Amino acid sequence: MERNKDYITHIQLFFFVVQTQVGIGILSLPRDLHQYAKADSWISLLVAGLASQLFIFIMYFLCKQFPYLNLYEFTSKIVGKWIGNFFNILFVGYYLLISSLIIILYTSILKNWIYPTTPVWVMNLLGIFTILYFASQSFKIIARFYTFVSIFLIILLGLVIFSFTNIDFRYLFPVGQAGLKNILLGANQGIIAMLGFDVLLVTYSLVKSESKKIIKSISLANAFVTFYYLFIVMLAIMTFSPKAMTLIPQPVLYMLKAIKFSVIERIDIVFLSVWVVSVATSLTTYSYLAAKGLSHFFKKPHQRMVPFVAVIVFVISLIPQKPSAIEAFGEFIGKVSYLFIGGIPFLLLIISLFLRKKLGELQNE
Repeated sequence: MERNKDYITHIQLFFFVVQTQVGIGILSLPRDLHQYAKADSWISLLVAGLASQLFIFIMYFLCKQFPYLNLYEFTSKIVGKWIGNFFNILFVGYYLLISSLIIILYTSILKNWIYPTTPVWVMNLLGIFTILYFASQSFKIIARFYTFVSIFLIILLGLVIFSFTNIDFRYLFPVGQAGLKNILLGANQGIIAMLGFDVLLVTYSLVKSESKKIIKSISLANAFVTFYYLFIVMLAIMTFSPKAMTLIPQPVLYMLKAIKFSVIERIDIVFLSVWVVSVATSLTTYSYLAAKGLSHFFKKPHQRMVPFVAVIVFVISLIPQKPSAIEAFGEFIGKVSYLFIGGIPFLLLIISLFLRKKLGELQNE
């Protein structure tokens, strides 16, 4: 009965995925891509969008085998109880680590730009309060909230457009100068920044729409985020010289910092105020997914698990303090992400298709 009240539409799924994908990465993505692909960063981003779509198809065909079950429920049906629970524990841990990384990066950026003297633990607590309040809501309420705050994405884009004054199109050329290897390395950074489509594994069974509409919605969400990021990345490339791009940690903020109005002097501060909403939505999503996993293990409503998620995330977020440690933590999450968005889902899909075929053969004998 609880689940029936928690359904959302495919339109709400679109906004849910978009709000999860757009988050921390928007600030440093141009530099992260430029480290490898240089002026071809926009090509890397398009490749990342296509690769993300491939992962989406893998998850879609897997979830389609079990339309009324989520990830934590159908793993045991595919590989058995023990291995299924092992995979579930891995996914819960993965979602907890991503939630922690979001808080760490969010705190780091706000300390550098706005609150340099505020203790780290105080900044981290703001993220924890977000988890306690939003992640404890029903999936339907969270999706409705994401739909409402999606207007802020337009505001963010509008603020970035103000920097469209001092650009040089020549920075985009020559096309293909970075080489295939570097373009693919840049695409890796793009995929990590676009994580969020993996929510399909847990939310597919809660979308009250035809399967075709579900895949269409999440594919459109991925395309929207790809071109949203593409615009920002290309603008950053055309704004800063190649040498400057290697030195600037958050190109988007520096673009905005150079703009001044008679009424508003620091546009970058306004941008950060709106950007925090996107960070909160990404943080809420992964905390919610972790809480759903714990609720499956302990057979309790996910709301009861949210405080435990908040405590674990808070403790983990206090461990990496130095910039080098934070960078290493982020790189680790980036590498293991492929296991959870591609490796395990693909393995489960192959096994489920094999078992389905085997079952069909036995029934025909």
